[in-house]
Amino acid sequence: MKGNREKNPDNLIDKNGSKDSGEMYVVSEDYGDVEESEKSYEELLDDDEDSGSDVPVERDKGRSKDKVSRDGSFDEESGNEFSEDEPEDETVDGDFEDEPGDETVDGVFEDENGVRYETISDYGDDNGKDNRRAAEDFEEESDEEDLDEAEESKYYGSDGDDYIVDDEYGDDDDDTESMEEYVERHIKRRKIIRIIVICLVCALVIFVAVIVGLYYYGYEYKGISSEKSIKREDSNTVVYESYDEKLVKYSRDGMAIIGKDGRQEFNVSFDMVNPHIDICGSCIVVADVGGKSVCVYDGKNKTKVINTDFNVLSAVISSKGVTAVLMEDTASNIIKIYKPFDATNNLVAEIPTNVDSGYPVSMDISPDSETVVTSYVSITNQNVVSKLTFYNFSDIGQNVNNNMVGNKEYEDRLIADVRFVDSDNLISFDDTGFTYWENMGSPKEKFSVKTKHDMNSVMFNIDYIGYIEKYGKNNDQYMLHVYDSKGKRLLSKKVDFEYQNAMLHDKEVIVYSGGKCEIFRVNGTKKLSYKTDGHLKYFLPGEGLRNYYVINETKINLVKLKILP
Repeated sequence: MKGNREKNPDNLIDKNGSKDSGEMYVVSEDYGDVEESEKSYEELLDDDEDSGSDVPVERDKGRSKDKVSRDGSFDEESGNEFSEDEPEDETVDGDFEDEPGDETVDGVFEDENGVRYETISDYGDDNGKDNRRAAEDFEEESDEEDLDEAEESKYYGSDGDDYIVDDEYGDDDDDTESMEEYVERHIKRRKIIRIIVICLVCALVIFVAVIVGLYYYGYEYKGISSEKSIKREDSNTVVYESYDEKLVKYSRDGMAIIGKDGRQEFNVSFDMVNPHIDICGSCIVVADVGGKSVCVYDGKNKTKVINTDFNVLSAVISSKGVTAVLMEDTASNIIKIYKPFDATNNLVAEIPTNVDSGYPVSMDISPDSETVVTSYVSITNQNVVSKLTFYNFSDIGQNVNNNMVGNKEYEDRLIADVRFVDSDNLISFDDTGFTYWENMGSPKEKFSVKTKHDMNSVMFNIDYIGYIEKYGKNNDQYMLHVYDSKGKRLLSKKVDFEYQNAMLHDKEVIVYSGGKCEIFRVNGTKKLSYKTDGHLKYFLPGEGLRNYYVINETKINLVKLKILP
């Protein structure tokens, strides 16, 4: 027989139109009209064997005469052509079944012999017929790795197990793997990809950390480059200080704030003979030592002038703007605590001190405004005696006389300066070293550091305490020491030039003179060694780790440290 032949041809009919005849015939246009083209099934087999064609080897010979295939065959006895508009139930290979099985879950059918089928709309003809095909032949072409996609691509085998199709495994016969194997394989693949990504990210982070560490914590810069230059329009009597990554300058005539771009942001005028400044947070106080006026700046472009009845010895300020002023009365010294911007209660407290207490040397107020500490020096039996006094204005201090919660006398040292590190810790500097204090409600010494030589400069911030001492045969050499807030020494470094100023900023110490500047990190590495033209007045920190203000007699230069020469 010519033409394509399926495994189980659908064009077979009963010759006699009877179920009992046992002989099946095929209608084929290759053999002329209908009557002349009838051949027995056995004759067809013989013809095809002679021609070498594939022959169907299995066939249901007991098929009913009124069941026809889809090629337009008709009943021989009646002569009526059967239409495909009302198809009967199709079996696995395109035949029809009189009594199809019940439908199972998800569009899968099962016949009376237990064979399972699935309705697949993608494989239907143009007429939208209810086509089914064996579940083991169904193949989902999705190669998604997502488990939801894997669930959608599963199909059923005759043994009831769930399988999926994966094109990675060759032809259709070898493309199946169990759902558990599929999930396990893809989870393993994702784990491998995730590990690779994590390793790459970690490598990148380590690389960046090394570069940052070298540049910012171990790298010595090669010089400075000028980013911007502003002409100074003030006199050389103006004093500059570092202020919140900006600059503050003051003189007898007033005070001004210089922004990060070198431009003036705020200024206030006053008339003082001997101005002294104290900064805490964004608040500033400038006191006319020996005079009777104090100017307070709140950090928000607002100022207040306090006029006193007695000469001012010193003035300090908290981060909240509360100001403590030590004044010299004829009979005794007096400390007054002000809230300059409180119109209803400007004067908060007044603390009298006796002449027997000695001469006031230093005073400071805590950032939270609750504690004031003073240092006095007196002569007793021809011996110098220093006295520290702690005044507390919180609920703790309300229960003691004159708010005094502690005091300490020293007969072997002169306390030259007292400074709050934060609201509950204080440092007292003396001629033998320094002492770290804690717990301002009930003050006690935390640790002390003794120096071998005289301290030439002292500096501190919230994390570190530093000083530079003189040593050598002619007392003309300098050694820098830095400690942390637990008393551990972090740095001892020789300063090999005659410096004029030194300051501790963040994690670095800036030491400079008119012709040279060196910056040391607290970890012991040198950040910068820079020689100038001999006219350097200030070298102050700016914004970030590489920006600084370099001020000479005529200009304010905004500079950046150079990585390359």
